[in-house]
Formats: sequence, structure tokens, C-alpha cells
Amino acid sequence: MPTWLGSEVVTVPEQQQAWEPLPGWYLDPADSRQLRFWDGSQWTQQVRPAKTRVGRPRALLIIGGVVAAVAVLVGVLVGVLALAGRVEQHFVRPGLAKTLDQIVVPAELRLISEDYWGNWLCFDTCPTLTRRYSSPLSREETYRVFVAELERLGYQCVPRSGTVDGCAWMQPEKGKQAPELYLDVRYTTDLQDRYGAPDPKDTSRPVHADLSVQ
Repeated sequence: MPTWLGSEVVTVPEQQQAWEPLPGWYLDPADSRQLRFWDGSQWTQQVRPAKTRVGRPRALLIIGGVVAAVAVLVGVLVGVLALAGRVEQHFVRPGLAKTLDQIVVPAELRLISEDYWGNWLCFDTCPTLTRRYSSPLSREETYRVFVAELERLGYQCVPRSGTVDGCAWMQPEKGKQAPELYLDVRYTTDLQDRYGAPDPKDTSRPVHADLSVQ
């Protein structure tokens, strides 16, 4: 009986067609890892490795490895950020506080709060420490008190846009690594307009002064 294979016609005996496959390479019934040649009537001694495909278990193993690697990377990153946070608290913040500790103002200018924010990567704001003082003096007098103290310590006003008094107070002789101070003196009503309710710790004074170091 003729059998069509492409454009060729191969005549296969009726007896062979009934139960014997055509000659060719087939999966070895004794070893699934290789192919064995069938000559049309029996298995021969000719063998060759079977081509393997990436099955689902192997694909899942690869995906699992990638996920595990990403998880390790994220864990390392979180650990680095946590370590950086501890370094900030033990080294950066104390250094900023040491700079502000040099500022000596009259006793009637009371320190009422201290805030620290920012991060070492400077994504939003570089590490900044701000001390807020309550003053019984006028806004202008309070400003002059702080300016006189800053100048006594060798700070100079470097024009800087975006600051309240137009200055970034720096010590030029210390180079570009010198800390920068920012002074913001406002009436309590000004602070309320800008930030909402005034500081609940002290609402009896008409003037607040913020001195920040970065």
C-alpha cells in the first residue's frame, strides 16, 4: 500500500503497515535518554542522545533562582539603608548638633524644640537639624541677636535665593565642607499662616526663631 511522504511515494508492505513503524530514529524503549534506530523490522545497535527540552520543573527552578537573587539584593539594600540610618544618628546628627551648640544667645531666648530630618542620599533634603527658639524681643531685635552671634563665630552671609533672610551663613575659611546655617525669624502669626497652628509647647511669645544647620 503506498504512503505519501511529502512529494515521494513510499510503498510499505501491508504486513509492515499493520504493526511495524517505518525505519527511523525512535525513543529507545530501554533508555529514554537516547534514541535507537529502527530498521523497519527490528532495533539496531545505532544509538544517539535524545534532544532534551527545558521542561516546566527546570523553568520553575530558574524562575525561583531569579526571585531568590532579587530577594537577597533587596535585603542587602535594606540592610545598607538601615546601617546608613544608624550612622546618621551616631555621627551626622551629633556633628550638626555640635555646630549649633556653639551658638550662644541670651537666656530670654528659650529653646523650645529640636527637629532632625533628611537623609544622607539627599533625595529630598540633606540631613538638617533645626532648633526653634521663643523670643520676647521684636522680630528685628531677635534677628540682630542671632546675626551678631553668627558674625562673632566667623560666619558670613553668602547670598542664597530661597532663604528667608537671603543668606546661607558660612565660614569661608573652612572650605566647601563647612556647615551652612539658615536663620528664619518670624512672628507667631506668620508661623501660624505658614505651618498651621503655632508650636503647642510655647504660644505665649510673639516671635519664634528657627536656626538650621545642614
